[in-house]
Amino acid sequence: MNVLFGNNRVVSTKSATTIYCSLVAVVLLLSTMFLTSASAATPTFGAAINLSHDSGSAKEPAVSNNGQNVYVAWTEGSGGIKFRASSNGGVTWTPPTSSAATTISTGSGCTGSAAFPVMFTQFQNSTDVAIAWSQGGQICAAVSANNGGTFAKAHLSISPSSGGITPAIAANGSDIYVTWYQASPSCPVTIYVPAGNSCIWVATSTNNGTSWGKPVELNPAGNGEPQIVASGSNVYVTSDGIYFDASNNTGSTWQAPVNLYNQSSLTTPCSPLCYGREPWVAAIGTNVYVIWESSNPMQTKGTTTDYRDYGRMSADGGKTWSPPLSNPYPQLMTGGIKNDWEPENAAFGTNAILTFHDLTNNGIYMSSTINSGTTWSTPALVSATGRTSSFAHVFTSDGVNDFVMWGQKISSSSSVWNAYVSYSGNSGSTWSSPIDISKNAAGVAAGNQDVTLFALSSNGVHCYAAWTYTNGGTSQVYFASS
Repeated sequence: MNVLFGNNRVVSTKSATTIYCSLVAVVLLLSTMFLTSASAATPTFGAAINLSHDSGSAKEPAVSNNGQNVYVAWTEGSGGIKFRASSNGGVTWTPPTSSAATTISTGSGCTGSAAFPVMFTQFQNSTDVAIAWSQGGQICAAVSANNGGTFAKAHLSISPSSGGITPAIAANGSDIYVTWYQASPSCPVTIYVPAGNSCIWVATSTNNGTSWGKPVELNPAGNGEPQIVASGSNVYVTSDGIYFDASNNTGSTWQAPVNLYNQSSLTTPCSPLCYGREPWVAAIGTNVYVIWESSNPMQTKGTTTDYRDYGRMSADGGKTWSPPLSNPYPQLMTGGIKNDWEPENAAFGTNAILTFHDLTNNGIYMSSTINSGTTWSTPALVSATGRTSSFAHVFTSDGVNDFVMWGQKISSSSSVWNAYVSYSGNSGSTWSSPIDISKNAAGVAAGNQDVTLFALSSNGVHCYAAWTYTNGGTSQVYFASS
């Protein structure tokens, strides 16, 4: 039950043991039926709609859903975080697109320009919405229990606030977790940011955002870009480095951080480019998958610009790992493909999918496992060849119906970028041809400036996608669904 919200994958079960076991049992029972029927019918997307539809500079959408309840939030900078909700899979919206969107960033205790909204809803109560964002170097959150009608808002950052950025969010029932990267005098000078004192922080609410505990300095060794996932009472965080933190009691206490990629122990020393970065974490129960990028330690010294994607898997919530930590070399996830960046993953049951962006041919690749990471399929190219692509997001709500989204130029010589989706109805065994969901005649949809410029969510075969569209001096958020 690992899904994507903004820049984050989260897993949640309202009643961890009961719902988890029931859902996995249903998936295992019905998967054989779905493998044939779902893969035969590629989803059809409706026309893209302008969801922001105003004069502001709308960008960085986060999209999430619980069944047919769909939510989209985005930033308009000094105009704040905007929000719309749909109860019918994106057919109609509240507020309607003919009216101004709801501004949720007011009254949160944060001031300044807003950025990086991330969202969680999946597998909570059907009308619960949790959103976090960065505003003026502070981290804020807003939680709704009535489909976005009203929000309980909070300022989460440590005091004094300084440089809080890149929040990530996860939840399990009424337990909500927000992690971020922020400077603090109590933090050490880091490897990756040698000029500053920086830490990974986490704040927890056990009452659906009504109140929040004091932020915890989770990992003084982490160097930025944290990701978080929750499953039952388990919470897992990873950050640049590559560091991993775990709590098995809903964030009450945290285990000592574990370094999954200790480059100092490599038999062939690396330059600073070997530093592990941009990690992503997926989990279901105690099955945990952490992937990241770094220059290739398995090649001869001198090939440090050859970035590859690596990973370790744990079947016991991070207590032990495969490959074991005694082996300094993690698992190579991208095979013989070189110059690989921006890995992302998602998981459900014993199934998981992985995407990465290859810069040698500007392709988007997919790999999958159906046995909890014991074996992975050979990476398959899902994007169109010969055209520059952006990053990719992945999402699955059931481990069978999988989606990947990216941006790509419509031709090798064009400046027009369209948003594309590929679909697998058989747990990642095969993928559809790219589906153009934006159909731009001009401008840039889901461009390659930042991974935050578009987002993806799904409910079975129904996919919900949002992206930033720019044309000249305008920037709007668009939405399409299947």
